[in-house]
Formats: sequence, C-alpha cells, structure tokens
Amino acid sequence: MMLGVRFYSYILCFSLLATASQSAMALLNQRGQGTAEDRSGLVLLYTFDESNSTDIIYNQVKKSNAADPTHLRFQGVRNNMELKNGSLFFNSNAVLTFNDQRYLSRALGQKIGSVVVNLESKKAIGRKVIPNRAYLKSQSPVSFSSLCPSDDQMTLQIFHRPSNANFVNHYDRSKRYALRPNVFALRPLNEYYGSFFSGVDSSRKSMNNSVKNIFHQNRRDDLYYNGEINESIMTFKAGDYFNSYHKVYSEAGTQGWTSFESKAGNLKVPNSNSSHLLLGFGYFPGGESVAAKNQALQAATSDAVVKNLVSAFATGYVGEVLQVALYCRQVTRAEVLDGEFINTTKIKVTPELNSEPTQSERVAVRLLSLITKKKIPIDAGIVKEAAAFIAKGDYQSAARIGIELPDFYNNTVKDFALRMSNREESVDAPLNDMTATLVGIVRDELDARLMLTGDFYYKANPLAGVPSDVRRHMLLSNIHYDEIEKRGLDLKKVLVRENEQKILSDAASVTKHPDPAGVLSSRAFLSAHAVAGTNRRQVEYAFKQFMCVDLADMADTKASDLRVGRDIDRFPAGSNKKYQTSCKGCHSVMDGFRGAFAKTDFDILSNFVKHTAFFPSFSKRVSGKSLTYPRDVHYKVNHNEFSFPSGYVTNDDSFQNYANRGANKILFGWRGPASKGFGMGQFGKMLSNSERFSKCMVKRVFESICPVKVSEETLAKLQLYVLDFEKNKYDLKKLYMQAAVSPLCLGSN
Repeated sequence: MMLGVRFYSYILCFSLLATASQSAMALLNQRGQGTAEDRSGLVLLYTFDESNSTDIIYNQVKKSNAADPTHLRFQGVRNNMELKNGSLFFNSNAVLTFNDQRYLSRALGQKIGSVVVNLESKKAIGRKVIPNRAYLKSQSPVSFSSLCPSDDQMTLQIFHRPSNANFVNHYDRSKRYALRPNVFALRPLNEYYGSFFSGVDSSRKSMNNSVKNIFHQNRRDDLYYNGEINESIMTFKAGDYFNSYHKVYSEAGTQGWTSFESKAGNLKVPNSNSSHLLLGFGYFPGGESVAAKNQALQAATSDAVVKNLVSAFATGYVGEVLQVALYCRQVTRAEVLDGEFINTTKIKVTPELNSEPTQSERVAVRLLSLITKKKIPIDAGIVKEAAAFIAKGDYQSAARIGIELPDFYNNTVKDFALRMSNREESVDAPLNDMTATLVGIVRDELDARLMLTGDFYYKANPLAGVPSDVRRHMLLSNIHYDEIEKRGLDLKKVLVRENEQKILSDAASVTKHPDPAGVLSSRAFLSAHAVAGTNRRQVEYAFKQFMCVDLADMADTKASDLRVGRDIDRFPAGSNKKYQTSCKGCHSVMDGFRGAFAKTDFDILSNFVKHTAFFPSFSKRVSGKSLTYPRDVHYKVNHNEFSFPSGYVTNDDSFQNYANRGANKILFGWRGPASKGFGMGQFGKMLSNSERFSKCMVKRVFESICPVKVSEETLAKLQLYVLDFEKNKYDLKKLYMQAAVSPLCLGSN
C-alpha cells in the first residue's frame, strides 16, 4: 500500500577533525556486501537481521563483544518497532506534520488563516507525538575518539524506505524550505544545537531538476514513494565542507540523486563522553522520559513550557531502515556516484566454441554494430538476445537492445550532432552545448522540431562534479562540455535538461535569452557561424544542416532582391549582368532570411555571444566620415555600405522568405506561416515545420547509422520513413530504430 509523505527526514551525526582524502574506495552494498576495500574504515554496521523478539541490535563490527557500547537497545514504545526480513520498521513513530510544526512555532494569539493559536491546541499536538515515540539508543555512551581517531574523516551511509515523513517548518535566509530525514544521530542527549546535521535544500541548484521539483511542489502536500529503496550518504570534514547525497524514488517513477553541499566552518560537537548513538529519533526536549513529559505537558500553563517539551525539530522517522554504516574515511563525489555517470556497461561474452553462428546471430552482430558504431563479438550475450527476436521476425525489438546501449548515444548520436555543430562538418570536434542538446533530444524522445525552437539546453547533471558555472564554464567558454568529454562521462546518463536558455547581459551578468531558438541560439552554432562576417553564414548553415540544402541549390535569380544588402556590388567588375545572373540568385534568398540573425554576434575577443538587447550597435568613423548604425541590430549587417549605398538597410530582425516560389516552394514544402517573420525563434519554427526538415532528418539519420550516402534520388525512395517520422511526433530515436533495420542498412538478409 502506498503511503503519502511529506519528505521530512534528516540524517544527523557528529563531526571529526579531518585529513586528506584516502584513495578511492566504494561503500558497502545492502546486507553488508562488498570487498575488503569497501569495508575500509568501517566502525559501525547495523544490518537488522536479528529476530523480532530481541531487545538489542548488534553493531556487526563488534558483534563478538556483547558489552560494546555501540550495540543499540530499543527505547520508547517497543510495539511501534518491528524487525522483519532483515529490516527495522518504525510503524508509528512520533511525527509532526508541516501544519503541526507551523502551529508550534507561532505565538499564542496569532492567526494561521482564520485559526487562532491557543495553548490547548499546542498541548494536543504534544499529546499526539510523545506517547508514540520509538527509537534505538546505544547501550552506553559513545565518544568520538572511541569510534574514529580524532584526525580522521567520517562517512555515514543509510539504506532506507520511508513511508511517512514531513517537511520541517524551517527557512534559511533565502526563505527556502529544508528537508531532513531524521534517521540517525550521534549527539549528547537532549541537545539540539550541540550537533552537526545534514539536510537537503529543496531549491538548491545542485539537485537533479526532476527530483527537486517533486520536493518543492509537494512541500505542503503528500508525496508518494514507489516502494524502492532510497540511499542517503553524508560525508563530513570538520572545518571544511560537508556533503550529503540522497537517492530518491517517487511514485511517478522520477528518481535521481539530490545533493546538498555547504561550508561547515567550525560547526562540530565537543567530544562528549555523554554522546549516544540514536536511530529513529534524534532530539528530546525536556528529557527522554515519556511519562514525565506527559505529566509536564498536562500541567503546562505557558507557551514556553510547551515549546520546551515539544519542539518543531522533535520528530521521528516512519518507515523501513535496511542498513546503517559509519566509516572513518571520507568518500568523494565520484565514489558516491560509483558508475552513475560513467559508462560502466560491459558486454558479456559467453563463448560457445563448438557452435557455428546462426544467420540470425550474424544479422544481430551487424545490426548492433551499426547502432553502436562498435565491434560487437558474435558470442556476446546481447547478440543472443537480439538474434532471438530476429529469428521471430521482430527486428524492432532487436534494434531496441542496441538503442538502449550507452554507445549508441556516446558514438552514433554524438557524431550525428557533432557534424552539425561546426563549419567543417567534422566529428573530430569537441563536445559542446549544441551537441549535448541534440543528444538529449534524441535520448528523451522529444519532438525534433524543438532543436530549432526550444527554450532549453542540456548540460551535465550537477552531481557529476563538472565545472558548471553558467557564466564562466558555458557562456564564456566550453569548459563545462570539455570536462564531460575529458572525464569520459556517459552522455546517456549524465545529461540533464535545463529549461530557459541563458545569455550574458554584460560581461558579468547572466540573464534569460531574449530570442531562444533551440540550437540556432547555442554558443556552438553562433561561435561557428556568427564570428565577424555579415551574419549570412547563419542562414547558409541553418539550411545546410537542418534542411540538407546547399546555398547554390536554393539560388533563384528571379526572386526579389529587395533585401540584398549595401555591401553587395550591383556592378561587379563593372557588369550588372553578372550580378543579375549570378550574385543575385544566392543573395536574394539568403539576404531575405538574414534579418532573423541581425541582433546576434559572437565576439571573438570577448569569447561570448552578444545580443543587441544588451549590447546595442554603435557609431563609428570610416574614411573621416561619422556613420551611425541602427542600434537594435548589429552594425556588421549594415557595414561596407559604400559598395552600393542604395541597397537594403536592416533596421530590425524581420525576415522575408524569398524561397517560397517556383522550384524552391516544391523543394522545401513550406507549411504554416512561411512568408515572413521576426527573429531566430520564428525562423527556426518556419524551417522545422517544413517537409524538407523532415526529409533532412531522415537523410541525416540514415547516413549516421547506415554505411551509405543518401542522394536526392535515394531520399525520394525513403518517403515512407519521412511520413512515419512525422506520424511518430518527430521522434528521432524511433527513426533510428527504423533506419537500423531497413534494407538500406541491413540488406536483404
């Protein structure tokens, strides 16, 4: 049965003095499984495999010594705790709801909505909490020095499956909610501020977006878990940073690691000999005695007494705890995320030396190798799986096996995207924002038209530890994407979508992009095509990459040359005929569209994209003359004006489609508003809605996965794939699957 929860659990532990990190090691898996290296520094391990009749939970590290102080004893209401199937269940612990916490924090006489806060209602909250309290406590005090040397670091790891928890009524200075799972504590009893604890801040940018949204949107409502086991890890280095990582699963299937990192400063608890290990409940204002607290609560006549007995932070954990471990060493982010963002896929080989490969296995090898651009051994396990589908004629399911392999994204799709991101159309180019975004669109099966219209980009999950300052590492440089590649991170795993494209409003400030247009407004596309020049190259390469049409193939000498700029001589070498029969054909079409990019420039000296919304044009002197350019467009689209002063002056980012007549009208198959528009976004929408865009994507996908060059004649024979692509909501992943099993790729078999 699914139980509603507001996520309120917090992990608490004491801190120790720290030294430099030890060599990379992993942590134990559930049930205490792992290598000797994984167990390095292990001082506490509770696996809860005792029978329910016991009154003690053993620290497995010290199990041979029954008197060891770190063994845990049941406290509070024993019936509210149950040992079953290697887990400890807190069935009905003392849990405060969000509204309970808010009510307790208000002064008597204040209003919460229309409700007036009064003493009896506060006491009622206390009576609801105190009698149910259930927790475990070390059988003797445990000091720091008895666990770890004072100069070591500490890592706490918990596997848990919460069923009910709540948000704390707590705000930081930025008015952000904090989330805390109260599972484990090491502190002097009854002392709250004398200990160190970690929390997950619901609005931290370092959190995975989808997980953050679950927390943030449900902070006052029920949040459902899907029954998966969550993992929380907290590592601390006194006087430096503490880090906590929480892997969370929701009912909707959204999952991921969240992270909270903070400067700890001098926050640490004295090495008190009265400290106890606590599990399930971490703070007891007014003492541990339930009877004494109830009696004091009944007799309370002032708000101060109630607050001393029932704190907003005095709340328990409800749910399952499967394992708790404490290590006298600090783990790194990479160790916590062991394999989370690295391609750890191993192709399992099961050789059968005496058997001859079947025809289905041979086809499977070819299919999987085409999809992944990697040589697949014929005795690999995935070949057997794919061959079984092929033998039944189910080629799509066989292809799906390859499509889900990381190498499909890290090789095939990455190369598909890289070719479109640079002027040389080379795969020998660095990963960049445009490439990452195209890979993300394929992986997430988004509408491919968003590549020219979307207001988002893809970047590395913040938990991957890649330098991620938007200004320094993404807008002023390619460092963020260089590091993804340098570290060998798996694009299938590491990329996350970030809504709202960004741009610099000055050299130091990041703001929302005023004209987002998918990858057309990406740093990579503009750094390749908006450097110097006259912004015609953006038009040329937009058609070349996304329409698969070269400039010469769309030239039309009969199109209007109304928008041909002043920098184009109408009498080259003294001949207007040459202009009319040659230059005009390209420039009439190209210059008509050029206005879409009139406000952008990639400043090669400053190394970032500029937009005239923030960097208006300027006046300058040429040959002793003072020239003033329209401030709303970049000056370069109007310079070299002395070649033909009567030519078109660009004053805004409007564009006109002069490729909408004759042969061009048939070639492009324009749909919807396609005669004119404003800006890169509308330009991208016009292109992506055309039939030619769909044909180009089919051509590029087939050339990406099949060892073929798709000519116009061949493309005409692929019309059914074009129609299916649009029918499938422009899903490139599905198109890849269809292309992989096509006769053009696999042959007739």
